[in-house]
Amino acid sequence: MTGDSTTDIHNRPLTGAAAVYVAGAALILVGLFICWQFHKRVGVGGDFAPEYILAKALVLGVDPYTPDNHHAIVNQYIHELPAWGVFYPPANGVVSLPFTLFLYETAKGIWFLLMIALLLWGLWQTMEAFAPGLPRHYRVLIIGAIFCSSGIRWGFQYLQPAPLATGLLGWFVALLVRKRNLGAFVIGAIVICLKLTFAVPFLGLALLRRQFKMAAALLGIWIAFNALGFARMGGMSAVQSYRKDIAKLEAPEHLNFPDFQLPSSMPRTDWQYLIYPIMEDLDWSHRINLVLSAIAIVWLIVQAVRCGKRCTEPEATAAFLGPLVCLSLLVVYHHHYDASLLFIPLIVYLFGPDRIKRLPGIMWFAVPLIFYIGIYPVHVVDNTLGRLAGPAAAQAMKLTPAVVTLIAMIASCIALRRYVSDGAAHQASEQAPAP
Repeated sequence: MTGDSTTDIHNRPLTGAAAVYVAGAALILVGLFICWQFHKRVGVGGDFAPEYILAKALVLGVDPYTPDNHHAIVNQYIHELPAWGVFYPPANGVVSLPFTLFLYETAKGIWFLLMIALLLWGLWQTMEAFAPGLPRHYRVLIIGAIFCSSGIRWGFQYLQPAPLATGLLGWFVALLVRKRNLGAFVIGAIVICLKLTFAVPFLGLALLRRQFKMAAALLGIWIAFNALGFARMGGMSAVQSYRKDIAKLEAPEHLNFPDFQLPSSMPRTDWQYLIYPIMEDLDWSHRINLVLSAIAIVWLIVQAVRCGKRCTEPEATAAFLGPLVCLSLLVVYHHHYDASLLFIPLIVYLFGPDRIKRLPGIMWFAVPLIFYIGIYPVHVVDNTLGRLAGPAAAQAMKLTPAVVTLIAMIASCIALRRYVSDGAAHQASEQAPAP
């Protein structure tokens, strides 16, 4: 009897762990199914098309920023309605060149699978590096919950690079804390070339950890790839065409315009989306955005200086991660689907080192994010409010990602300041002469 009961006791944790494994795997599959269904509903390549257009333009040696060439590439290779502009510089096309080996439909499928694989790997590596004591079955469950989240679904819906960048950010920080700098550099270079607006946490963490050569090399790669790309596309004429495309990026009739009251405006996460409705002046909202960004950058530099030699410790990387990702989303225009990058600091803050989890502000960081990028049904809310309270109420909800990102920024800065202050006080006590 004793032997049987002992066997049962030893089997229970295994059975429980297996159930959690199954639940986590099921959530991952459900999440992937939902993402695929949402993407099928869109029915086009969405935001993967610009990557393919740029890469094809490099192969052909033509300027994709002129409407004629743009439409010619679309008609010959993509066979979908052309996008209204290409807003990525040539570096994006350089890292996307391997996709030109395949037909567009095949390349879209590979892109979808690549996003899945890198997101899975990056989330796992984040927990492996910052929460090594977290049992593996719980890691699978956490990944499953993230795959079912709103934030990930939004990115997959239009084949945005945000889920891929989320996975690569997790992998990047894991390599940094393990001091595998070459791998971190390669990942950082891919992300920065793919979408420069994601650069802040990659460059910021490299600088924080005193990897100045890495940060300089990341910028150098981006500059070199763009220079080579523009040269291949026609030189200065391609540069001028690109600048014309960028000039219409925030045109009032397009979805990037920072006025939530316009039906065509898509929700954004940046300060300007909160500032413009007050100022109703695009130039002044840009200036205020720059001032706020400069203040935030200077404050983070001050905290890094106060941190001293501890900046190279994994806990310092964890403490700075939240503010840097939030800053990336606030300083330049990002749409709501880019907020998925906040899953990486969210994991670190909730499941990482005990010292980080106990910092003030962590729950204020976590709760709004879990609500928004976790469960917020943006289209359901918009449609329901539109019916019950009118279009104005639904449009006002577009401010949600910017408000949530701002709250996360403030909360993570509060946590960072306490981390830095506690470390400085501890260091001062150690250096004080013994009585």
